[in-house]
Amino acid sequence: GYLLESILNMIHRHKKTGMWPEMMGNRKALAKSLYEKSDDYCTSSSLLIMTVLELVTYLGLEDTFTSLRKYANDSGVSLQIAYPIQDEYEIEVELFDHKLYDEISVQTDMEFNLPETLDEFKKDFRKPYESISYRTDRAGFFYLRILAHIYYQTDFFPDFLGRTFCRKIKKENTTNINN
Repeated sequence: GYLLESILNMIHRHKKTGMWPEMMGNRKALAKSLYEKSDDYCTSSSLLIMTVLELVTYLGLEDTFTSLRKYANDSGVSLQIAYPIQDEYEIEVELFDHKLYDEISVQTDMEFNLPETLDEFKKDFRKPYESISYRTDRAGFFYLRILAHIYYQTDFFPDFLGRTFCRKIKKENTTNINN
């Protein structure tokens, strides 16, 4: 219910003010933009909308997907994905220490029309990402990793729902030509 109400509020706010959720999580810009959009409030791109679309797909909410898809496509918002750029040991340690800035990269060129149906989205949408094998997950404490993302307000990585939307990529064989 909470997810559906959040989506309805996002759509309603976009219809009323033309604003999607703020891209950078800038709370001051959000507060200033409660009634009138601040210049610091950036709504041209969104990590949140992509995450919400994945949650909706994971839960199999076809009607909700269709509604959010329509508004996202019509508005021209650029959907984004955050990727870790450090090796898995370092990124896991950093994740439990502070909000990740320099340790992640955000793909911002996702201006495309989303597939018509939930099934097409499930079938055709894949992120080129090699999932991390977290030690906390292997020990049975996957929820601690999710809590670390939430506590430090670090964007979720592409595999936060498992491998549903991630395509395993093969590491290229690299050989040292100097040997």
